[in-house]
Amino acid sequence: MIFWYLAGHLIESTILPLEIIFEHRMYLPSVALALGTVLIGFDFLSAYIDNQKLILLIFVISLMITGGATYTRNLDFKDALTFYRAEIKKFPSSRRLRMDLAVTLNRAGEYAEGGKRLAKLAEDYPNDIAIRQNWYNFVVIIEKNLQKSELIYQDIIRLIRQGHYDKNRDAESLRKLAMYLRENGEFERALFLLDCLLKDYRIHDSLWFQKGLCYVGLNDWDLAAEMFFQAWKIRPDDPAILYWYGKVLVHLGELDKGCQFLKKAARNPIDKEGVVLSQDLLKEACNKRFE
Repeated sequence: MIFWYLAGHLIESTILPLEIIFEHRMYLPSVALALGTVLIGFDFLSAYIDNQKLILLIFVISLMITGGATYTRNLDFKDALTFYRAEIKKFPSSRRLRMDLAVTLNRAGEYAEGGKRLAKLAEDYPNDIAIRQNWYNFVVIIEKNLQKSELIYQDIIRLIRQGHYDKNRDAESLRKLAMYLRENGEFERALFLLDCLLKDYRIHDSLWFQKGLCYVGLNDWDLAAEMFFQAWKIRPDDPAILYWYGKVLVHLGELDKGCQFLKKAARNPIDKEGVVLSQDLLKEACNKRFE
């Protein structure tokens, strides 16, 4: 069991590249490989070596090697940056590792190296939307180069229209970009990305919710109500959806219905900020105190 654990840890963390480890269906085969290695080694020693002292010596040496290697490997896990630097030395061509290292460098404040790595990734993978989304974030937030970020954004749109968007690989990147654009007042651009996502994820409440917030920003309250309604059908107890749907309905003059949603949002014990906002709006628009 000790060797199984140590061998399994080393195989999972040192020998197999992360692209395989991240594929969860590979976990059991890799564990089986570790167990098989231990069992075969044990059978070999039992069949061909009769000297018990020699077997014990091999056991101790093997335990020292695997234990020491495991301890040394664990030092790479002290922080994300150390981990990715160690991994990239073993698998320098891994696209996933290269991007994770670049993003981690930027989070650690090492912008010069992080930005350089992102630019190189964008050059090496011209059709990768996820890489370009991370590069866009770096250019617009860190470098504050609006002209350059606009070119990257247009490149992302071009890739989408040319059919390079992969829902399994790029959906989260588009969602993050849409949220950033919405938070910075780029409502129409955010709506374009959200519509792309909704073609494949129509039951994802957060996408409808983000569309609702975009239409609020555009002062299109009717469409906002429609979007929040779609989100509410999927998650009828979400406090943020209840609050915004109720607020929009009140704005549209549907006081009875809107106040009912606000009352539900105000009863939520988790979202304290939402409770306060809902209570304030209840008092102001519905002319009643929450009880």
